[in-house]
Amino acid sequence: MLDPATSERTKTARPVISFGYEPSKKFTLRGDFHSTTNGASYTAITPHTQQSFRFVARYRPTERLSFEDEVTFLNSRLIAADFQNNVRSNAFTVNYSLNDRFSIYAGFSYDSFYAQGNVDYARGTTPLTDFLRDQEINRVWQGGAEVKTSKRSGLRLTGNFDRSTGTGAILGVGAGAVANEPPAYGPVSWPIVTGTGYYNFPVAGKLSIDLQRTYYSQEIVTVNNFGANVLTIKWTRDF
Repeated sequence: MLDPATSERTKTARPVISFGYEPSKKFTLRGDFHSTTNGASYTAITPHTQQSFRFVARYRPTERLSFEDEVTFLNSRLIAADFQNNVRSNAFTVNYSLNDRFSIYAGFSYDSFYAQGNVDYARGTTPLTDFLRDQEINRVWQGGAEVKTSKRSGLRLTGNFDRSTGTGAILGVGAGAVANEPPAYGPVSWPIVTGTGYYNFPVAGKLSIDLQRTYYSQEIVTVNNFGANVLTIKWTRDF
C-alpha cells in the first residue's frame, strides 16, 4: 500500500524521435528529439515537462580532413515552483591527418545555462520564500596533436581552456526582504595541458608517461584556487 504522505504516483510519457540523412559520402546529418511529461512531481526539482533536441552535422571533404558541429537545446519546466531551466550549447571540431604519423585537432564549444525558480524554506525567520536565479556562459577551447615517431612509439600533446562567466544569486521576495544574498560562485578559468610519450613493447604491453600542468582560478571564492603539476606513469596490456 502506498503512503500518500510520503509517496507520489506519477504517470510519465517519454516519446523519442531520431533521424539521420546522408545526401553524399562527404556530408551527413543526424539528430534526436526527447520529450518527457510528468503528471506529478515527486520532488520539488523534478520538472513537469522537459524537451531536448540534438543536431549533428559532419562534413568530410577528404579522407584526412573532417568538420563536425553539434547543437543541443534543452528546456525544463516545473509549474508548481515557477522553475525553468534552459540550456543552449554548440560544439565545433576540426580533425586533420597530414599522414599516418601526424594528426591534429581543434575545437570550440559554447554553453549557455539559465535556471530560475522559487525556494520555500520549512522553518526559520521570514522571509521563508526566495527566488533563485542561476545564469552562466561556458566557453571551452581545445586542441591537440599526435606524432608517431616509430611503429611502436609516439608523442601526444593535448590541452583545453575552460572559461565560465555568470553567477548564481538568491533574491529575497518574501515579506521583509531587503537585500540579495551574495553569490556563492562566479567567473572561473581552468586551463589544462597534457604531454604524453608512449612505447608499445611486444607482448609485454604499453608504457605511457604523462606530464600535466593545470590551474584553477575562481574570482569570488578564491580559497578554491589551485595549481598543479602531475606526473603519471601507466602500464597497460590488452588480453
